[in-house]
Amino acid sequence: MKTCNFCGENKPLEGFGKRRGVCKKCRSKRESARLIAKRNARKDASAHNYGKDLLPDGFALTGVSQMVDAQGDVKVQWLKSKADKARQTEILMQAMREMLEGYDGKAKPAKAPAKPKDESKELLAVIPLGDPHIGLHCWHEETGEDFDLKIAAANMRTAIAALMAVAPNCAECQIINLGDYFHADNSDDTTSKGTPVDVDGRRIKVVRVGLDIFIDIIDQALLKFPIVRVICVTGNHDADSSKMLALMLEKLYRKEPRVLVDSAPTKHHMYRWGKVMIATTHGDTGKDLDLGMIMATDWKQDFAKSEFYHWYKGHVHHDSLKEYTGGIIVETFRTLAPGDSWHRGQGYRSGQNLKLDVWHSEYGHQNRHIIGIEKIKRLKGKKCRD
Repeated sequence: MKTCNFCGENKPLEGFGKRRGVCKKCRSKRESARLIAKRNARKDASAHNYGKDLLPDGFALTGVSQMVDAQGDVKVQWLKSKADKARQTEILMQAMREMLEGYDGKAKPAKAPAKPKDESKELLAVIPLGDPHIGLHCWHEETGEDFDLKIAAANMRTAIAALMAVAPNCAECQIINLGDYFHADNSDDTTSKGTPVDVDGRRIKVVRVGLDIFIDIIDQALLKFPIVRVICVTGNHDADSSKMLALMLEKLYRKEPRVLVDSAPTKHHMYRWGKVMIATTHGDTGKDLDLGMIMATDWKQDFAKSEFYHWYKGHVHHDSLKEYTGGIIVETFRTLAPGDSWHRGQGYRSGQNLKLDVWHSEYGHQNRHIIGIEKIKRLKGKKCRD
């Protein structure tokens, strides 16, 4: 018999190991307790970060797989992670704040335009930006046309300059982003609902280029028109980004009284010019037949004072116009962006252009100027040669 140094009991010799003062049963319990304590210590989030510092900023740890040896020591570790949407939004907002600080004071026109003459005081210029899809990446062998951030910026700037050159003097200009200004809505390169899309460049790069383009559009309009109004419609590709774009533009031009930005985070927007009621929505929600009722319900007083009712819509990337009961006109617009690989494969085809409408406060729609993609390419080539 032998006395166990751990429990103090006398036990047969076969209950002990060689040169051990602790019986096998107590030794097993002690070892199990040690392993359990060690395992629990590894699970203590306050004591271990499980390699969190190895993950890039904007990603959260979701799980850890470990391979341990007989003593419970970790030999190999696998980290599982997912995008941290809140942190990525925080990073993006911080970058946007830094961008706005850098832009402060730069968004001012070189000079103010001449005061409108009597015949132009009743005129309103409207520029509907049909689904720009800034950030879209296309390869010509797959989609029939190359498209990236550089091409998108050059096309838009050239088109706006050409329209400004032919636009009449007007008292005001309204720039309407019809939605899907940005091709993706997050750093995962997906739409607002999570559909993967082809994107040219990192998220912050796309936002920077998109903001640069919109600033150029506004600044060109300020050189032509005394007042510039901006509406950013919420799209299905950029439901969050479109709202942030409106806020950025509002803050950026806060010291410029000639720029008025509608930053309301709603699906429908409206502006009345005399007897003309102009409303806009992206077109991914609701039915066209209900738009007249939305006008009459949401903006009762403006509706009663108007005689001309026009809805500007995007989303479908092609031209269409239909008049409903009561003279409610619903119109969709083309885009300057080509179709991506998915839409191309589905058989979608449409023209590419940008338009500028002229409205009279008393007599309604007066004129429309259109510049197509082929002329834009020719003007870009001429500019390069010059």
